[in-house]
Amino acid sequence: MKFNTLDWLLAPIYLYQATKVKQNSISLPEPCGDRSGCRQLGGDCGTFRLMIVGDSAAAGVGSTHQDTAASGRIIHHVSAHLYDTYTHLDWQLHATTGHTSGQILARLYTLPTQAIDTVVISVGVNDVVKCTSDTIWQHNIRAMIAVLVRKFAAKQVIFLSLPPMSLMPSLPAPLCHLLARQARHLDRLLQAVCKHDDTGVALYLSDEFAKHRLDPEAMFANDGFHPSAKTYDIWAMTISHAIKERFAYICHQNTISTRPNTAV
Repeated sequence: MKFNTLDWLLAPIYLYQATKVKQNSISLPEPCGDRSGCRQLGGDCGTFRLMIVGDSAAAGVGSTHQDTAASGRIIHHVSAHLYDTYTHLDWQLHATTGHTSGQILARLYTLPTQAIDTVVISVGVNDVVKCTSDTIWQHNIRAMIAVLVRKFAAKQVIFLSLPPMSLMPSLPAPLCHLLARQARHLDRLLQAVCKHDDTGVALYLSDEFAKHRLDPEAMFANDGFHPSAKTYDIWAMTISHAIKERFAYICHQNTISTRPNTAV
C-alpha cells in the first residue's frame, strides 16, 4: 500500500481506527448449506460445470444460507439462463473467510484435476487489508488463470471487480478512503491482467451496484462489511449474463455443426 504525504500525517488516526474496527466488528459465520451439487436442466448439450472459489464473499458471509448467498444465487440465475441449452449444471464451491489471492491460488493447486467450464473468483478485499504488494497481486492473478487453464481446462475465468470499500458502514473516515483507494488500485491491476491475458479465458466484470442505486445499508450485511443478500443477487445476475453470452452461443454452434447433412 502506497502512502502519500497526507497518509503519513494521518497514520496515527488510521492505526487507531483500524484497531477500533477490529475490536468492534461483528464476526459473521459462513452460511450453512450445500457446497456442491448437480441440477437437472432441460437442454441437450451435456453437463455445464461451474466452480466458485475465493474469500468470504464467495463463501457467502452475510447470508444465513447458501441459497441466498453468492453460490446459491449464481446457480439460480445460471440454471435459468442455460436451462434450454444444457442437460445438467454441476457446481462446486471452494471458499474460505480471510483468504488472500495467495491462499486462493494455493487451494487451486490442492484441488483434484477435473474439467471445468467456468470458474468464478472473488478475491481482493483481504489483499487490500493485508497490504499485498502490486507485484505479488499480479503474479497471483496470472498464476490462478494459468493453473485453471492447465489443470482444469477452464474455458472462462470470471473475476468480479473489488467492492466500493469507501461505502462500507463499518469503516470510518478517513480509514475507509485509504482502503478504498488501494482497492481501486488493485482493481485496475486486475483489470489490466485480464485484458492482456494470452489464454483468452479471463474476464473482468465490473459491478452493477450503481445501476441498481443501492444505499450502503442495503448493499452490506449487518456487519457493515460483507455483501447483503441483495448484493449477492446483483452479483449473480451480472455473472450469469456473462456465462450465458459465452456458452449458450457455443453450444448452439456445436449443435448446428454436428447435425447430419440431409441435403440432396
